[in-house]
Formats: sequence, C-alpha cells, structure tokens
Amino acid sequence: MEINYQYKDLIIKILTEHDIPYWERGKNVSIGFIGIKCPMCNDHSNHCGINTSNMLFSCWLCHTKGHFAYLLTVLLGISRSEAESMIVDDVSFKDSPQELIYKKFHTFDVEETRIISKKDKKILFILFPSCCRFS
Repeated sequence: MEINYQYKDLIIKILTEHDIPYWERGKNVSIGFIGIKCPMCNDHSNHCGINTSNMLFSCWLCHTKGHFAYLLTVLLGISRSEAESMIVDDVSFKDSPQELIYKKFHTFDVEETRIISKKDKKILFILFPSCCRFS
C-alpha cells in the first residue's frame, strides 16, 4: 500500500512556523500522519493525528475530527479564513488556474491571463487538490 504524503511538507512548515510541537513517528503516530497534542482535550501524548494525504485530523482520545484549517483556528486563535489563507499561500498549480477551470467547466479562454486572487486560489485548491503543488 502506497501512502500519499502530498501535504506533509506544508503541514510541517505551518506547524514549525508557529512553534507547534509535532511528531512524524513514535508512540500514537500512524504511518501517513503527523501527531500533535490535541488542543481540544489537553492531550498529554500526541493523540491528534493529521492525515498527510487529505489534511484531515482526528484525535483518538476525544474523537474530535475536522480539517487542518479548523485545527489551526483552535491552535492559533485565528479565524477560519486566516487559517485557509495560511494554507493556500503556499499553493501553486501544475496548470494555470485558467486551464484548470477550462478543463473542468469549459468557461474560460485558456489564453486569458490575469492575476489570481486569494479567494480564487482557495476555490481552486478545494476543486483541484490533486493539481496543487506547494512552494
């Protein structure tokens, strides 16, 4: 079975930038997950795992689940919008955003060039996660 580590570097980068301790292996850390102490239940031993393939987390102690963006709101005391912005700031796309939209919806001229807004970037990140790469 192959593990997808698509978001591993991004998750580690954000956790490191905000001095949030994490574990890539060890007690209570499964393969394909990054472990942290759960902020919801004041966990003492990294029971909260962040899945590196889909950015979903779950705590095996208190059973709280959600997206990494929600976890950032709790850990850092920021809004959901700020957390999503932190994530998409490092997102780039293999194809241009216009090409992605054209391929999916056939609504944009592929030759159109414009600067993509942060809001558009969030939408594209949600629609095309497999087309993202992180800088």
